Amino acid sequence: MVLGAARLGLLFMLFWAPLPIGSNRPLFWAVNAFLASAILALFLLGKAWRRPSRQDSPLTAWLVGGLLTIVSWMLLQASWVPFDSLAHPIRSDLGSDLPGSYGAISANPAASMTMVAQFAPPAMLAIVAAYLCASRAHAAVLLKMIILSTTALAAYGLSAQYLGFGQSILTDTDAYPGSLTSTFVGRNSAATYLAIGLVSACAMLGESVNPAVGSGSRSASSLEPFLAVFSGSGIYLVAIAVILSALLNTGSRAGVAAGLAGALCVAIISVRPLTPGRWVRLAVLMFSVAMLAVVAMASSTFLFERFATADVAEEARFNVYRDTIRLIAERPFLGHGAGTFSDVYPLFQSASVPAFSVWNRAHNTYLQLAAELGLPMTAALYAVAAVALYQTARGLAHRDEPAPLSVAAVGAFIVVGLHSLADFSLQIQAVGILFAVIAGAGYGESCRLLSERRGARSDISDSGEAPRRQSKLQTTYLDIPKALKASSCSSPIDHAARVPDGWRIYAFGDVHGRRDLLERLYLAIGADLERSRPAKCVVVGLGDYIDRGPDSRGAVELLIHGLVADTELVCLRGNHEELLLRFIEEPNRHAGQWFELGGLECLRSYGVDRHLLAAPKPDPLLLRAELIKRIPVSHLELLRATVISYTAGDYFFAHAGARPGTPLCRQDPQDLLWMRRDQTIADAPTEKIVVHGHSPIDQPYFGRFHINIDTGAYASNRLTCIALESTTCRLIEN
Repeated sequence: MVLGAARLGLLFMLFWAPLPIGSNRPLFWAVNAFLASAILALFLLGKAWRRPSRQDSPLTAWLVGGLLTIVSWMLLQASWVPFDSLAHPIRSDLGSDLPGSYGAISANPAASMTMVAQFAPPAMLAIVAAYLCASRAHAAVLLKMIILSTTALAAYGLSAQYLGFGQSILTDTDAYPGSLTSTFVGRNSAATYLAIGLVSACAMLGESVNPAVGSGSRSASSLEPFLAVFSGSGIYLVAIAVILSALLNTGSRAGVAAGLAGALCVAIISVRPLTPGRWVRLAVLMFSVAMLAVVAMASSTFLFERFATADVAEEARFNVYRDTIRLIAERPFLGHGAGTFSDVYPLFQSASVPAFSVWNRAHNTYLQLAAELGLPMTAALYAVAAVALYQTARGLAHRDEPAPLSVAAVGAFIVVGLHSLADFSLQIQAVGILFAVIAGAGYGESCRLLSERRGARSDISDSGEAPRRQSKLQTTYLDIPKALKASSCSSPIDHAARVPDGWRIYAFGDVHGRRDLLERLYLAIGADLERSRPAKCVVVGLGDYIDRGPDSRGAVELLIHGLVADTELVCLRGNHEELLLRFIEEPNRHAGQWFELGGLECLRSYGVDRHLLAAPKPDPLLLRAELIKRIPVSHLELLRATVISYTAGDYFFAHAGARPGTPLCRQDPQDLLWMRRDQTIADAPTEKIVVHGHSPIDQPYFGRFHINIDTGAYASNRLTCIALESTTCRLIEN
């Protein structure tokens, strides 16, 4: 409940921050500081009730420690210091013209204190986003909300521009005639905000076109019914079209260039080897994006006019940069104080900069930060950003599952990093909040990816006793490394396979319409949890819940309503679920194969007319029509929501296993659904231990690199389940 309120607060800030002129006034800094503090407090309160996760350590060390150091320095700059050598000399030069106490490091202590209120909300929200997005479901929701908020802002700006009403709230945009500014005052800040939305939409589009075979989970946020509408390639194409049109209409040359560079970077990261069946879809989408770009450019002649002209301010910008470097050289270590550029720059303004122009900012965030904070603390701030970017890139390099949020975060770093060379958009608080949230969230997601890959190997020893035997429950307690070494392969595994700290994973094999066995297994899992309950429990079904056996409908119904309390259910797709879905889409093409593999038994369990089923040559179209009338919508939703694979720690779960020699992130989905594997001769090395079903065997098989738990439930009356925890495995058979 408390963490849920923190999540909703974080999403609220994404929509609220850009509305009041980009939160670019001290009043809104104070409001946002209060809201961000409340969100952080709710998060910390909710976190205190939960067991710490492996991701907490790096997050605490770099994000929290680094950001607190920077805020503390800003406060120190605004405070009185007892050493005259540290105090800023400007007050002795200007008398009492500037407010604040004599003896402060800052030239304007009041401005520095105000700057803390501007910097603190993005920092706090980055920390919250990083922790929350260590959860897969929260990461997906957050990225979709970022795309939705930026698309809405772009649509508002386009409507305002073409219909002729005011764009910014609370002020006008007379200083930028012809530019789309949406709710911001300046075109450059609007451009950076929209560019971050553009790379986010491109990241989601890239994953929807060429998804990594990875994980998925049916446990999602309460917002999922709403977000279900906001999915698929088509909606992201629409978002890209709207955002790109608005971005080009801002007329911000640097902003457009940074946005396109970020989108290109996202495209490069998202591209992975494609299976032949995806080439056509990718080609169509690429053509669609190209056409959208052409249409957007055709509607944005103002941008090209700005490329052909240059005003006095543009010509003076490089002179301002030289003046700012002189500012830095004056106090390279202590700086002039956060937020004091407008106070100090007039003293260093050279004759080459027109006297009538007012420069409140340096139009180069890197130089201005160095002038205000000093070189050491500016380096510390860049170090925090560099660590976040490095960690995010590492997570992407080692991912076994889709990670569009991390991809979008890298794109956002590119956008902000480039545009900050020529402007101050990041100093507008709404832009700072959006960037901080997506950067922190990408960092948190990557920490999770890396932690799951490591399998949490470092600090938990093997322990525990074999569970007591109960009726209808046979358990065997195995040490995973020993079980793996006991196989017939020639080279032992080189590490102890683990699941993440505090997790217990129950994985069960092919059900094939045996609702009775699945119900008994649920009771066995419940009894096992009564003896000891982990911090997190995941139940993984390896697919093939339907066909062959007598009660496919009952098995699916039990998956929907019979889940063990306080556990997360992950339903992998089997080839039989794939056949049913294909039959519904193209009955004439797939009926023969499905019927031969047990589809008629499935139709019978859903109450399809037995006379139609008994016909010498059943009519696929009639049977499909009957099935559509009789199968509950919730059953179809579950079957369509099944995922191809799931990754946790050192384990990779897929219905049919994985093809040796191919990285797990590049497996062909058809192999994961259909491949047959003779475990006695083909226990070839894979990146993780592959747990699968699909190929019935008399006894569960534990090889060095794969585990098969399909014991032919529909014929043998044995539905096999393993419980993975730390480095141990308990075999549960009912």
